[in-house]
Amino acid sequence: YCESCDKLICVRCVVIDHKTSQHNYYPIKEAATKYKPSIDELFEQTNSKFPIIEDSINQIKQLLIDLESNFHEIENEIKNETEKLIFAIKQREKRLFEQL
Repeated sequence: YCESCDKLICVRCVVIDHKTSQHNYYPIKEAATKYKPSIDELFEQTNSKFPIIEDSINQIKQLLIDLESNFHEIENEIKNETEKLIFAIKQREKRLFEQL
């Protein structure tokens, strides 16, 4: 593990790319021991956020359902009002032709 680059590296890479004194590297077992507490802490922090994220996702899903429902209600209202207006126009047309 190259601590300077924060990367896992193989033996070949140590010799070719990470051989200068600018690179601090450790066997993977040592790096794992060294960084395990940090990784465990990050893992716990991440896991503690899952319920919040799941709750947010469920709220968004419910909002989507509500929006779709509202959309269909408004769509039906528009269709009904359009039919009423068309009927009224046809009735008016009929009366005007009768008056001719």
